[in-house]
Amino acid sequence: MKKWTNIHIQNKIDIPETIETLGSYRIKEMSFLRDIIKKRNINIFVEIGLWQGSIIEYMNKALSIKEYWGVDSWKFFPSNDNKTLVTFYNTITKKQWEELSFIAYQKMIKFAAVKIIRLESVMAAKLFPDNYFDMVFIDANHDYEHVCNDITVWFPKIKKGGLISGDDLDRSQVKKAIRTKTKEISNLCNFRSYQRIWIMDKKGK
Repeated sequence: MKKWTNIHIQNKIDIPETIETLGSYRIKEMSFLRDIIKKRNINIFVEIGLWQGSIIEYMNKALSIKEYWGVDSWKFFPSNDNKTLVTFYNTITKKQWEELSFIAYQKMIKFAAVKIIRLESVMAAKLFPDNYFDMVFIDANHDYEHVCNDITVWFPKIKKGGLISGDDLDRSQVKKAIRTKTKEISNLCNFRSYQRIWIMDKKGK
């Protein structure tokens, strides 16, 4: 499991990131995800939790997704996630959140397929009809309750045969949430993982 240091997490704001700057493990994970999107011919995609927009930039440089939706409120919510990270996120000022969103917007504006919704995840999900997306990728608040809620509200938005996925499966809160939700909807999906990436395939055609 990654050991977060104060210097490391401070750099998450101070240095504009790309997938490449996040290290070889991240490149492998995103390459895996990109290959799935390509093989499954994913045309309508939504990413929940954008931070600096590095995943959007990486995916849209390599793929031709017709609709790429991004959802982020760019503000912190109470969390039971990793204590060091929670302490760090609590110190982020409103101005810094705006700076993070600006970095993300600078990346996104280059891609015509990208559309941004600045709302909380649960609220944003209400904007879409059920069975709309080919794939949902969740990378927002990583505590148990938030991950469970994100899966609950976004799973119905996926078409039959579509995918719901996320990362940071090495975090205890995420792992616990995935175990809970896979038990609840085991009759509706098949579960698999790759390194820290988790994927649920929604059954049906």
